Amino acid sequence: VGTDVRVTGSNFRAGARLRFNDLPATSVDVTSGSELFAPVPAGVQLGTVYDVTVENTDGTDSPRWSRCCRSSTAPPSLQATLAAR
Repeated sequence: VGTDVRVTGSNFRAGARLRFNDLPATSVDVTSGSELFAPVPAGVQLGTVYDVTVENTDGTDSPRWSRCCRSSTAPPSLQATLAAR
């Protein structure tokens, strides 16, 4: 908490949402289709592993790959790292 996370991947779109398990980031800055930044949400604890999920406004999201076959839009893929901006 108090720092940004940099998420890289593919198929990110403006308006995307980011979650750490069920904890949403308060804002998401999609800088390109392959990169976004967001503040680490309150409640995220050091030493805990989180599922980081990016969800586009059309409903496609990163970890639920089974949805890719039922959607006309490719879901985002991602890698998250803490980064200073």
